[in-house]
Amino acid sequence: MSDAIKISVIIPVYNVEEYLEACLDSVICQTFTDIEVICVDDKSTDTSLDIINKYSQRDKRVKCIQNKQNHGLSFTRNVGIKAAKGEYIFFLDSDDEIVKDALEKLYKIANAKNYQMVFFDFVNLYESEQLENSLSYRDKDRRGLEGESSGRELFIKCVENSDMQPQAWLKLYNRDFIIKKGLFFHEGILHEDIPYAVKSMFQADNVFFTGDKLYKWYHREKSITTAKTSIAHIQGRIKGIVEIIEFMDEIKISKREQLAVEKYLKLIVSSAKEKIKELESLDSLFENEMKYKLFSNLFVNQRREMKISDTQRERIVNSKQIFIYGAGRIAQRFMEEVRSWDLEICGVIVSQRHGQSFFYGYKVNEVDEVPDDVKKHMVVVAVSTMYHNEIDGTLKKLGFTNIEYIEMGA
Repeated sequence: MSDAIKISVIIPVYNVEEYLEACLDSVICQTFTDIEVICVDDKSTDTSLDIINKYSQRDKRVKCIQNKQNHGLSFTRNVGIKAAKGEYIFFLDSDDEIVKDALEKLYKIANAKNYQMVFFDFVNLYESEQLENSLSYRDKDRRGLEGESSGRELFIKCVENSDMQPQAWLKLYNRDFIIKKGLFFHEGILHEDIPYAVKSMFQADNVFFTGDKLYKWYHREKSITTAKTSIAHIQGRIKGIVEIIEFMDEIKISKREQLAVEKYLKLIVSSAKEKIKELESLDSLFENEMKYKLFSNLFVNQRREMKISDTQRERIVNSKQIFIYGAGRIAQRFMEEVRSWDLEICGVIVSQRHGQSFFYGYKVNEVDEVPDDVKKHMVVVAVSTMYHNEIDGTLKKLGFTNIEYIEMGA
């Protein structure tokens, strides 16, 4: 190991004794060794702190910081940022792992052109088969995003492909860039990655995306992503949206960038509307925080439901493999609806791509590009009813025979 620290790996820790050793092993066994591992314990009540101390005694690259009291993920990450000395910063959740050569690959890319951020891909791993069946996260091929761009250009591309991944641990950050731009996490809220991702991307002039899957994201029963929806979850989303809107008012953005931001915020609102149905009461949603309380009306107004009968759902599920026709609002709703269904989505079909290559991570094909050997699969048409007759004629003319039509309720 040289004297210079190339990467500071920041690991927020709170009551993860079951997973922490595997996480730390994945870091200290990296092929890239010029690192420091900053473990910030958020006042754990289990043996997590003992595990960190054991590793720090064994490997001088491992450093331990303990918060005086429990503050939450954002505060803990911010402590790590302030303590970091590396050229680059890498965030790692304490119940996840990275592949053996992840840091070597990322540093090689970052150092080549001094990128402010390097983005990469991940794999989903599940604690149980039951959890896997209940969640909608699936591995995707994101190599279409590969290459050099500005952060804004990459943001637009991700949103247009309906595949914006805000997780802080999906990027390697230049530390000077973080400090210069004052990129610290919003403390005291959940889903803090959402505003952080947007603010960092819109201030980054040169970024790179690699399609290599370098991160192992473990979905566990007790994680934030699987926890039962609470008032805090909804508050976090709304406060994140308000933070993004306020930030956009401070900078200059193009019309295309504005449209991309609006689309992304609508996706967050749509997601929150689904979650808000799980809450028993909204009485204490924002107490006296007026600007958030006014904005929360967007979440409370329920959107139109999809008209999918039990028999139609049964037909779709029994088909096992489907194409989705459409890449607009109704197709988006249908994607959200079927994420937990036992289905293989073969791709998305449209009449014209208009430059759109992916939708929710699935490849977009123009209808006349679909090979004949897969036209036996069901096509679920998720567009406005005014186009159904025209689409029906086109699909049947091209040899599709198994077609279902989705409608929105009143």
